[in-house]
Amino acid sequence: MIVKTTCTRDCPDACGMVATVEGGRVTALRGDPAHPFTRGFLCYRTNRFLERQYSAERLTTPLIRSADGVLKPASTDEALDRMAALVQSVIARHGPAAIMHQGGGGSLGMLKACWGVLLRKLGPITETTGSLCVGAGYEAQNLDFGGRDSPDPEQIAHAKQIVVWGKDLHATCPHLIPYMLRAKKAGARVLVIDPLVTRATEIADESFHPAPGSDIAIGLAALRIAFERRIVRPDARERVVGVDALETLVRSGDPGAWRRDADLPEGAFDRLIDALVSVRPTMFLVGWGLQRRALGATTMRVLAALAYLLGDVGTLGGGFFFAFTRKRRLDLTWADGPAPARTIPTAQLARGLAALKDPPVELLFVENANPVAQHPDSTAVAAAISRVPHVVVAEQFLTDTARLAEIVLPVATMLEEDDLVGGYGQPYLGLTKKVVEPLGEAASDVEWCRRLAEHLGLDASRFSAETLIAQTLVPSGLSRTDLERGSRMNPGAPANGIPFEDGLTFHRDAKFHAVTDIPQITAPDPAYPLWLFSVSDRARQNSQSFDIDDGGTLEPATVHPDAAKPLGLRHGDIAQLESPQGRLTVRLRFDHRQRRDTIRVAKGGALKHGRAVNVLTSDALTDLGEGAAYYDTRVRIDRPTR
Repeated sequence: MIVKTTCTRDCPDACGMVATVEGGRVTALRGDPAHPFTRGFLCYRTNRFLERQYSAERLTTPLIRSADGVLKPASTDEALDRMAALVQSVIARHGPAAIMHQGGGGSLGMLKACWGVLLRKLGPITETTGSLCVGAGYEAQNLDFGGRDSPDPEQIAHAKQIVVWGKDLHATCPHLIPYMLRAKKAGARVLVIDPLVTRATEIADESFHPAPGSDIAIGLAALRIAFERRIVRPDARERVVGVDALETLVRSGDPGAWRRDADLPEGAFDRLIDALVSVRPTMFLVGWGLQRRALGATTMRVLAALAYLLGDVGTLGGGFFFAFTRKRRLDLTWADGPAPARTIPTAQLARGLAALKDPPVELLFVENANPVAQHPDSTAVAAAISRVPHVVVAEQFLTDTARLAEIVLPVATMLEEDDLVGGYGQPYLGLTKKVVEPLGEAASDVEWCRRLAEHLGLDASRFSAETLIAQTLVPSGLSRTDLERGSRMNPGAPANGIPFEDGLTFHRDAKFHAVTDIPQITAPDPAYPLWLFSVSDRARQNSQSFDIDDGGTLEPATVHPDAAKPLGLRHGDIAQLESPQGRLTVRLRFDHRQRRDTIRVAKGGALKHGRAVNVLTSDALTDLGEGAAYYDTRVRIDRPTR
């Protein structure tokens, strides 16, 4: 049997897939050639998904912690009975505020919101706010544009220049590359701006590797030149709120300081600034890492102002490509509920759990997330969760977080459940279809919520994938049958693929609201000379990796040889990375192309294997949006401890 479905792994592309099913088992996955965006090829991670689907370490039965402290297999009814008893006991003794919900992106399926729906039926509980990944960027887009949207990828073909700014295309969104190559064949120039050397440099006409965090300086310098040359859009005074204050800001700045901040080779800074302001239309492909800094939202706002004032936003072939609105013209009111009793920032989970006293958190539900590995300061997060009396985790594998649970529920994969998915890196809406039954006693999130609702004596009638999908689609004009035939353009996307056409934004006044000041931050501690980049790579996206049994290997850390030279360390040597938060043992990889002040370690490694890079990161928040400032982490290299 051949079945079309949509990938819902946590990445922006949401690929169209074709599954081959034989004897109730998926035997092959390939890209759907009819999908309008991904067009027949899958990323490295999804190409290997069947290794994960049928891994021997996959959870297929509930686990309950016994009196001797060991997680042991249990029946579904045993797990549900114990959960229901815990919920009722905690509410009776402390009220619903003692129950905390920590959700995550998971596979990005829209029906994953069912857990919040169920838990809010218990009353005002404790929840988290902000976003580890995109809090700062989304808030910046809301302030500037009144919402977010990106040009259709087809618009890239019309660009005269493409600026890949802090975006590792091959690792995070390979499906954009064919569009870029088409544009380049038609004569477009490709620039890469990134402190790290990535494979994107292979398709660039010129690459610039400025100092980490200097993106604001580059953007301000380009804006200043644009104002001086009078090449900002002619209607800027009418269309941009704060344009005079922004012009004053950039004209009063110090170009020499901006040049020093960027720390580019002789002549490169001037070439970069000239390129940014001279070629129209330019498509700015902006990476998510830019907003994972202390001034992440400010960085995004400066770059958006540059794109808008130069006239690229709202024009054919130009724009600010960051993220799409996945849920426009969909009915998700079923996910609404009462306001929480209290909240803590998700990026500060450890300190938040410690601070909640009246009442303390007695029962923690974790779903579609692995906070021990994913959240900043992994060691503190693990310790904080360990102190919670009762923890329930819904998972596919025994992750670092699941290992701390009292009850673990085995959940279905994207091949075993129905769901809706909208890509945040492309404008299509797709259907994830159940192509095989869940393994063992695994079940979808919606099914677990239905069962638990019944055990709690709550109305379970709405916990049906069929019902929720049908309701969600009503405003869109699409039906499930439409999506079963293949992914469709999100009905809220602009018909011509050009958002903010003629410069009109989502704000009530239809104007662009520009950044008008740059906050000051504390200078980095020179005792930690290297900027840590904890990034995705082609094999690992967050904590969803394929190296499930990677306990015998050390995390690779890529660095310029000069960074390790004072210690006499060589390529392949074992070393310690140290930050104010902790230490991580790594195996050094030398790359002469990298900046001497950076070090690269893939994100998502397991704490249980000594590979969790977040033992090094602090829980500092971004300037807006309560995001995690992962990339403001500084480390130093030391010899391994004996």
